[in-house]
Amino acid sequence: MNKPTKRTKTKEVVKEVKQSYVTFVGDTDLMHCLDTSDLLKIKKSFDVSIDIKQDKLFISSANIFNSKKTANILEILFDWFDSDLEVTSEDVDNLVLEYLPKPFPGTKYKGIFTNYLGEEISPRTENQDLFIKTIRNKKISVGYGSSGGGKTFCALLMGLKFVLDGRFDSMVICRPLVTVGKDIGFLPGDLSEKIGHYFGAITDLLEELLGEKGLEQMMNEKKIVFMPTSFLRGATLRNYVVIDESQNLTSMEMRTICSRLDRGSKMVILGDSKQSDFNNPNSGLDMVVNKLRDIDRIGFVKFSEADIQRDPIIGEILRAFE
Repeated sequence: MNKPTKRTKTKEVVKEVKQSYVTFVGDTDLMHCLDTSDLLKIKKSFDVSIDIKQDKLFISSANIFNSKKTANILEILFDWFDSDLEVTSEDVDNLVLEYLPKPFPGTKYKGIFTNYLGEEISPRTENQDLFIKTIRNKKISVGYGSSGGGKTFCALLMGLKFVLDGRFDSMVICRPLVTVGKDIGFLPGDLSEKIGHYFGAITDLLEELLGEKGLEQMMNEKKIVFMPTSFLRGATLRNYVVIDESQNLTSMEMRTICSRLDRGSKMVILGDSKQSDFNNPNSGLDMVVNKLRDIDRIGFVKFSEADIQRDPIIGEILRAFE
């Protein structure tokens, strides 16, 4: 995306999320920089209403995620205004496109899943497209590489599709109970509450697809089950199983988990070696990638920086750390 050219600097922009809408608060002195045609373009692109009162923009929509995306776009725009950049209509077009879901051209899986708002979900990159194909066709699928590429989202989306289509009775989501530099003991609550906190990022993704009530219903019906990998010893893994954060498993733990997979079940292994929470030169993820690659019924997809679907700044951060 072409960046606007530089001009000066003022105050910081704040955004605040409410229950049914998003309130964006901008610098009063910068409100005049908002072009009416650009604001209309944003409203149409995300199907949102924007009510302006002084320095507050009240953003509402049937889809709260669209309201949040709109707030993110306004945040970037006001940062540009604050830096006294000359913002063109083309800059706004490119910014909007970054936040709009764009199916990978030529995908066979366009609209493979419809979320609770009736929106069709499609793979957005070549590797996401390949990963969905791999999950459909292989007994075990391994998605590894750059954080933010959509590995977990694709795995969860396919799991929901399989369960809702009757292909499997449930989706079992497993993660090692390891946090960034800490044991889960620092999290509040009893063990079940601690586990709930640790699976929070995954439940957020599931809510995007199912809505809060839909997710609650599937969990109550045991169609979605969360389980720490430490609880898998001796268990037979049935149905559709997702092993997340596999870089935090030892090779022995991964060997044990893979040996528990039942006939007729599927497993999806996810991870990024660069995101390991402890010094593990021989992680379970590395073991799978290096030793199981020649097994026909196991498929591998390596995600790269080009697959990143989070904020574009993530790519810049990852490059800076390399």
